[in-house]
Amino acid sequence: MNKSCSKKICVSILMLAITMSLTACGKKESAKPMIGQERVVEQSRAAKPGWLYIRPNPDASNLYFVGDDTARNISGVRDAYQVALSKVSFYINSKVDAGYKRIENNLDNDTANTLKQEMIQNVAKTSIQGAKEKEVYWEKVEKITQSGINYYYRVYSLVAVPKNIIQETAKATLAAQQAKHKEEENKKTYEQLKNIEGDFQELFNEN
Repeated sequence: MNKSCSKKICVSILMLAITMSLTACGKKESAKPMIGQERVVEQSRAAKPGWLYIRPNPDASNLYFVGDDTARNISGVRDAYQVALSKVSFYINSKVDAGYKRIENNLDNDTANTLKQEMIQNVAKTSIQGAKEKEVYWEKVEKITQSGINYYYRVYSLVAVPKNIIQETAKATLAAQQAKHKEEENKKTYEQLKNIEGDFQELFNEN
């Protein structure tokens, strides 16, 4: 082997050694844990359920709500359930507001607010009582902090509320309000409540 070939081989070996050394250093650097870094170390099922990303559409029987929270232990699933129920209440509130919107300007503020609050309380109460937890999902998360490694849980709850409970309670409440004002001969309020009867029949009829 001549000197020229020998020199080329030496240069190639040297370059290979440098490349391997740099690659090894890069791997060590990337493997170093960073403050705030998180990873899931345990979960309730192999794949995340689709309802974590998109709330299920209403079906023929139920409306669906998803609650989520973080907790120090697995019992935090109860907190996620409560969050879902709070979303039920918010939904009822917004729907009832929409239902009475058309007659608010034709009634005094006290009367309008009393009617709305009565409807909200009745429908929300029966909806929450009839709510059923359909599924639960949780993840145990490892987090790197300045003080070391900590763990917490991400918890999720899927809740179903029967449509018929909502619709029947709203119908019964509206009928009671109509009867009360008819009996008291409060013609204006009674007529306004009759005007929104059709609105309430469709208000919670989501598909």
